[in-house]
Amino acid sequence: MDILISLYMWSLMFWISTIFIPWSIFSLIVFPLFDRKRKQFLVIHRVWCNTVARGFPKWKYVHHGFEKLRPGQHYVIMSNHQSLGDI
Repeated sequence: MDILISLYMWSLMFWISTIFIPWSIFSLIVFPLFDRKRKQFLVIHRVWCNTVARGFPKWKYVHHGFEKLRPGQHYVIMSNHQSLGDI
């Protein structure tokens, strides 16, 4: 069973990367011409990260404190590296 889960996870990561890496490179080249704050680039990467996080059945992730964030402020967000998903 572990082998099947591992094959599933690696194949999912391969297909997700096959889709999102070219999209990311394209957005790095094209979007700065129209979007100086790179909001579209951030949206692409948010979708990419959420797709990866939700695609793996054994991964659980928890967000704490996002209700305290204020728009317009700059923040440094760090992970605790307790799993491979943090790296």
